[in-house]
Amino acid sequence: MKNWLVITLFLVFLFLPSFNSFSESESKELVKELVDLADKLLDEKAYKDALDTYTDALNDVSEIKEPQLYAHIKLHQGMCYRMLAEREGGDVNIKEAVRSLSEALKYYDSKKYPYEYARTKVEMGRALHAVSESGDKEISLKEALKAFDETLKVFTIDKYPVEYAQTQIDIGDGYVDLSYIRDAEKNLLVALTSYDEAMKIFIIDKYPMGYAKTQNSIGIAYWTLSKYKQQSKNLNSALSAYNDALRIFTKDKHPYEYAVTEYNLGNTYLYLSKIVDTEGNLGRAINAFNEALSARTIANDPVGYAMTQYGLGLVYSALADIRDRENNVNKAISSFEEALKVYTATDFPKHYNMVISSLENVKEKLK
Repeated sequence: MKNWLVITLFLVFLFLPSFNSFSESESKELVKELVDLADKLLDEKAYKDALDTYTDALNDVSEIKEPQLYAHIKLHQGMCYRMLAEREGGDVNIKEAVRSLSEALKYYDSKKYPYEYARTKVEMGRALHAVSESGDKEISLKEALKAFDETLKVFTIDKYPVEYAQTQIDIGDGYVDLSYIRDAEKNLLVALTSYDEAMKIFIIDKYPMGYAKTQNSIGIAYWTLSKYKQQSKNLNSALSAYNDALRIFTKDKHPYEYAVTEYNLGNTYLYLSKIVDTEGNLGRAINAFNEALSARTIANDPVGYAMTQYGLGLVYSALADIRDRENNVNKAISSFEEALKVYTATDFPKHYNMVISSLENVKEKLK
């Protein structure tokens, strides 16, 4: 977070514990300042601070008298909750995101406020996509895709090209996840078509971040497609897409995205090691996972940290079958135990069981 944001936030909460002592006009001005500050905090990816600031501002906002300001706050609270769910996991955050976005949609009529309506709809689609990870997956994904389709009625390629392209990425990501439930190849091809639509707008020179985000999603689609056909070809297509994304997602400028993409690279090298150049690709996987861990820690991205440690454990377990059995088994055990610091039985029961199973299997290699 920028220093000036820290200072401003401190001053706001130090000297403005209550709005009760201010006149109505002064109170409205202070609320406006709080909302502006929260918007900036959200832009800075300080999601917890932004959420706290929106919540404090909301205490002095009348849903009836100021419906548009209320809706603005609810939309952005929903965005904060969704991003916190992505970084930290947990059902509570994502349920709060859906609840906040539903409140915003009460006041963003599609005809009167088409842009705000579409922004809220696309956020709702992303939240419902996240809900699919813990609830009824197919129903939530279908609801998410329906929300994205509604969004495209406003975000057309001619009127809102950037928003159109971003929504196409969201649609593609939804179909990738739907491929795990049914019609795998068909849904993955639909996803790749959506990404192609996004690439019509997200040219690297004009929209480098959009380009890199699309390439990362294309990589995931090809990685998933490799499970069903042309394994080697599709895995190499995935590697090409991830490396393209890393032209933009550098560690110094975009550490979170860098870590995500390096993790995806590591996962792809792990799968490629099963069909060609086993030891070489396992070594590349280790390098990629370690690069991811150089940017994601248990403090700044606990879920991503655990995922990466688990992946690293799988690589060391596979490498133990080739050479340095005891040393690599011990490294695998260490990585799995690191993953379990986040993947607890209470908070992540499915992931906990997955890691425990891998841990038990690798320990058997020492017997």
